[in-house]
Amino acid sequence: MFIIILSGLMVCIGIGIFISSVVVEEIVLLLNGNLNTHSSIIEMVS
Repeated sequence: MFIIILSGLMVCIGIGIFISSVVVEEIVLLLNGNLNTHSSIIEMVS
């Protein structure tokens, strides 16, 4: 039972790290000046 909970936590942590890395990449691209291409994507998402 404990192993199932532990593996579930590991999956959640992995997903969280993946999402945060994607967000960091988006922020870096925005800071680099690709505002025109990425602002439209952000508008579509929101």
